[in-house]
Amino acid sequence: MISYDIKPMTANTSMSIKDEAVVGAAMTVAQGFSSRPPALGIGTALALRGGSQQDLTRLDLELDFSWQPALASVIAEAIDRARSPQAPWITTAPVLLLGENGVGRTHVARRFAHVAGLPHSTLDLQDVEVLERLQGIGRGPDVRIPLAPVLAMAASGCANPVITVLGAETATDSVQIELARMIDPATADRFADNSVGATVDLRQVSWFVQGQQPERIVAPLSRLLRRIELIRPSGSERLLHVAEIIAEAVADENAGASPTGQSLKRLLDSLHRIPSDRSTSHLYDAARSIVRNGSV
Repeated sequence: MISYDIKPMTANTSMSIKDEAVVGAAMTVAQGFSSRPPALGIGTALALRGGSQQDLTRLDLELDFSWQPALASVIAEAIDRARSPQAPWITTAPVLLLGENGVGRTHVARRFAHVAGLPHSTLDLQDVEVLERLQGIGRGPDVRIPLAPVLAMAASGCANPVITVLGAETATDSVQIELARMIDPATADRFADNSVGATVDLRQVSWFVQGQQPERIVAPLSRLLRRIELIRPSGSERLLHVAEIIAEAVADENAGASPTGQSLKRLLDSLHRIPSDRSTSHLYDAARSIVRNGSV
């Protein structure tokens, strides 16, 4: 059993240059298979982020999923937990995001991660190499890359990343059960990853599993996930949705401060004119193009 190493962090703590040096908590997530330290620095104490007053205020003010009440409830619960002195960091209950293609399932996970100050990565169960790693299949001298949650931790120095899971409902039962082991708090603290030579504690990961056919999710996985049926926003809620997409596009394009005043109005008007049946990814691509071309 891997034990937590929760300790204060200060501005002197070694962190990535992009990370905020705020007072928070840290956690030792990996325990090596041998006396050798785990690869990629995963054996050091990693930050547990999102629990500062600034982070929680941003989540309260900037993250508005009012047209998705079930999702808003999950986020509200995460904020309440982060305000507890026992767990001052952000992690959500694992969810199954249901809805048609283009409804915005990846967007809501990325938007939550961005506002909370957490890294986001994707675990694609349709990827053959991912499936081989989950099933413990090796290929001779080929370098084995850690799975998304472990790689996200190592790359960001963060113990509580946000992970979007694709292709769960088309995966075999055995692969879905392996995913369930990564998510279930009873087993997630000892996920064996041979690529780093360690067992890794995944209990603080926020899981956003995508799907359209919940009946194809096996029972051991389904019972761990809170089902959320995403819907397309309409009316004034769609305008707010567009504003969130703009904020995401500005961040992804490293465009600095978000547009304001007339620039924001022109961008909102431009995107709001796109037919409401177009996908969230279409809106996002349009926003990125406008931001990239300096049209705001």
